[in-house]
Amino acid sequence: MASSEHLSQQFRVTHDKLGPGYHALTLSNKDDSHLARVSFENHTNDDGNSQIDIDYLKSHQEGKGHAKALMQHLYDRYPKSSINWGLTIHPAATHLAEQFEDKYYRRTSYEPNHDTED
Repeated sequence: MASSEHLSQQFRVTHDKLGPGYHALTLSNKDDSHLARVSFENHTNDDGNSQIDIDYLKSHQEGKGHAKALMQHLYDRYPKSSINWGLTIHPAATHLAEQFEDKYYRRTSYEPNHDTED
């Protein structure tokens, strides 16, 4: 994957405030095409620590690393926050959450969807 400096030259991230504590980040290319989007709630948890709960993560071009780059931006933007991915329904989301858990073990939580087809 390209370095973050290289990514910043190719892409831009816009931050939208959706309501009190609710936000969205959108990764776009220079042509302003939306590549990935994450919506989340930023709040203080019961322990008094900053927590981000992911509501929705969508890559519009799967397999190109856009969701990963956007989530890296989220982790970098909120370095003191724990990030709860919630239930990861899609296998690609589970794989991505696992990668971030490996990198940010104390800051990442998720619940993989274990539904199997018989």
